[in-house]
Amino acid sequence: MELVFEPDLKNGTEAAALIRELILILKRIETCSCDMEEGTLRVDANISVNKPGHPFGTRTEVKNINSLRYIARAIDFEINRQIEILESGGKVINETRAYDYSAKCTKFMRDKEMLQDYRFMPEPNLPPIEILEDSDQNNCTSSLLSLGSIKKQLPMVPETERNHLVQAYQVPVEIADKLVHSSGLSEVFEAIARTVDDFPVISNYLLTSVQSQLNARSLTFEQCEAAVSHLAELVKLLATKKVSEITADKILELFFNGDKRTASEIVESNNWYIISDEKEVEALCAEVLVANPKVVKKYVKKGKKYDLNLLLRDVLLKSNNRVSVKDTTEVLKKLIARQRTTS
Repeated sequence: MELVFEPDLKNGTEAAALIRELILILKRIETCSCDMEEGTLRVDANISVNKPGHPFGTRTEVKNINSLRYIARAIDFEINRQIEILESGGKVINETRAYDYSAKCTKFMRDKEMLQDYRFMPEPNLPPIEILEDSDQNNCTSSLLSLGSIKKQLPMVPETERNHLVQAYQVPVEIADKLVHSSGLSEVFEAIARTVDDFPVISNYLLTSVQSQLNARSLTFEQCEAAVSHLAELVKLLATKKVSEITADKILELFFNGDKRTASEIVESNNWYIISDEKEVEALCAEVLVANPKVVKKYVKKGKKYDLNLLLRDVLLKSNNRVSVKDTTEVLKKLIARQRTTS
């Protein structure tokens, strides 16, 4: 199958974005695996430059580009090459070029001044395909390919799914794009969103902690070993500040290592519920500050995050990770500022 697009793109980044979207669509409808490195999808780019208001210039074709990254690089290089030729008084030649991945430039393959004489021969093993338009549904026979029936079988395309996520869950477009891009991720997100209404926490946890566990095991969200119901309960505990971020990640790792208990059962058995009493958190922080006067002094003097993180680490150790990293950091800053004011 060959797809040809209108000359609507301005640079390599736009072209790579188009191919990325095309890959999502083709994978979604199970038309192609789109493994560019294995040759199941290749890109030929036709490039020309022109001044605003002037017609398109002579185009060159860069053949057989095999990755999204190189699509952008090859096109941008060719744009700059043609501009340099024209600005120096030269002439762009209608030719076929290839992208040299090592030299990071396009190189001449063959000229295209003479039209190729393509001789198309009928293939006896490929019969004509008769397509039935939507308006002809009443005349449908088993020998015709019905567009209407095919449309009914098609899954939601990426653009429609992105719009759905933005409208239904008020997630930013860039987050919706990430949710759609990873196979099976948006389905997991929506399943959890039925029981947890903190959508930013859901998307952030899936895109960071859960994605990290999957990457470590070379899995996709479709192959996720943790039950969605268990993930939903874990995210709810995190969103309602019943467990800390570190504790949530420990529970998640247990899920991926085969633990079949629910998040609540794991928390109960280990007494991992977060310390919600602010005075208790302040007391822990105060103990750490008293025990580390040199680190406190360095932080006051230089204000480096590294020194503050040393103090935070000690609070986490003392509490068995039962405090919020964000909240505890603020408490430490407050107590240090208080010390400076009274000293």
